[in-house]
Amino acid sequence: MKYDVVIIGAGPGGIAAAHNLINNNISCLLIDKQKFPRNKLCAGGITSKTFDLLKELKLKKEFTGENTIISEGAELYLEYKYITKIKSKGLTYMVDRFDFDSYLVDDYKDKGGILLEEARVKNIDEKNNIITLGNEETIEFQYIIGADGAVGMTRKLVDKNMHANGFCLQVDVERSKFKYDTDYMSLYYGIIPQGYGWIFPKKSYLTIGFGGDYNKNFDYNGEFEKFLNKLGINCDRKDFKGAFLAFGEHIKNPVNKEKNLLLVGDAAGLVDPITGEGIYFAMLSGVKASNLIIKAIKENSPNEVDKYKYEIENITKNIGKGAKLKKPIYTFRKPIFNAMKNKKIGDFVFNECLYESNYCLLELLFHKNKM
Repeated sequence: MKYDVVIIGAGPGGIAAAHNLINNNISCLLIDKQKFPRNKLCAGGITSKTFDLLKELKLKKEFTGENTIISEGAELYLEYKYITKIKSKGLTYMVDRFDFDSYLVDDYKDKGGILLEEARVKNIDEKNNIITLGNEETIEFQYIIGADGAVGMTRKLVDKNMHANGFCLQVDVERSKFKYDTDYMSLYYGIIPQGYGWIFPKKSYLTIGFGGDYNKNFDYNGEFEKFLNKLGINCDRKDFKGAFLAFGEHIKNPVNKEKNLLLVGDAAGLVDPITGEGIYFAMLSGVKASNLIIKAIKENSPNEVDKYKYEIENITKNIGKGAKLKKPIYTFRKPIFNAMKNKKIGDFVFNECLYESNYCLLELLFHKNKM
């Protein structure tokens, strides 16, 4: 088999790139190690800017997940003390990733896109442009888009020293077993170092989790159990699901030295270091990476991919600033969150800074207040 582009990983970043490529008549193959429909450890909060981005992919139908709830904002807690309720500037769609990812993949296949499921990539020969699968089948490519996450193979090919620096635990709880009378998400700060806990409601269940910077000495199962018990929830630990993730450490140049492999989403470390939002950045980077590859192929100009680092500079710049601000934010969490009881301050911090991942503004706020 031979394709212009092979995309490894059919999550939001990979599937966004795949849609963009097939829309531009570029031959591509999408590979995933799992079989769809499949679930994904994710709170499932998708901002309205992500749905705006979906319009660029020319999907044939709109997403209508049966468990989806549209949330207008968030309730903030410091430890377990209620702080304030803030209406967000844009809606957040609480989706079931099982449904959402299948919707994107099915629409891609409806366009004639090729998906290779339950396929393990055994080796990538970047110099000779050959992928070898676990069954020894080989695939020739001109370009690869690496979308296989923070612990995937493609990330190691670009920067072997970059490791996932975050970890989260999560569990789904039937809504009938826990009283939760709002469609707002709930965010709990101060219950885990350099991170937060969450409740993201869906129609029939609640997604509850916590995550932050990874610390091998931290008792994740024990502390997560305490968090659930404080909420009045008892769960068996066997129901907990955990995952390593990129959490504010992005790869400086997400293009390999052969200039035929571009990383997107979690594989490139494009995750908000404070909120943990990654789906928007994954899809946006997937579109940007594929746009450069399209131009490189159509104009026979392989150096186009060198521009990718600069195309995503607005993302990486804010991730870098957010990563630096994370420590002072958690150090001064009490005055910061208590100040957010003031509607103007709360709206500014939550909407202009956190919702937009705009840490240039938050940096200015810190400097102004000399924290």
